[in-house]
Amino acid sequence: DIPPYPAACSPAVDDSHVYITAVDSIHAYDKASGAQVWSAYGTMDRAVCVDDRYVYSAAPGSIKAFTKTNGKEHWTHQIEGGADMGFYNGIAIDDQHLVYVQQYSKDSVGAIVCIDKSNGAQKWKYSFNGPWTYPPSIANGLVYVVDFQLKALWCFDIDNGNVMFQDESKRYSQRPIIADGMVY
Repeated sequence: DIPPYPAACSPAVDDSHVYITAVDSIHAYDKASGAQVWSAYGTMDRAVCVDDRYVYSAAPGSIKAFTKTNGKEHWTHQIEGGADMGFYNGIAIDDQHLVYVQQYSKDSVGAIVCIDKSNGAQKWKYSFNGPWTYPPSIANGLVYVVDFQLKALWCFDIDNGNVMFQDESKRYSQRPIIADGMVY
């Protein structure tokens, strides 16, 4: 059975399972049979994504990694000051990194944060002048994000957080989409 009150974020899907969050939990279901494989509890309702080893889920104040096969918690990353991600589906991953947006940090500004997927340790953070940003996208070693205040498209080097460019030539909105070498 799917738990009551599923979260507002999209599910994550891999070759064999579907992962959904509810108000206080995350659940793995077999795609073929629909059978529940495992559940983990502890307020994970903001985002969920999956790679070949782990399921990552976010909630106000933290991001957690769970082993795909059994739902055992691998690590927890505390979001600075317990701040909220602000957006459902506000995380993106590549082979080594997890990037999330932070709404209203302790300085009342939005930020983008990159952590190491293997252990949840923060690698870098960039704070914006405004209160929040739209969810990030990752492609080819770069992180793209739109800040809400300026409606500018920002690009960061995923390894060190260096700003590669900031484009204010248009009024961007929402998560950047990357396809066929183009950013939309």
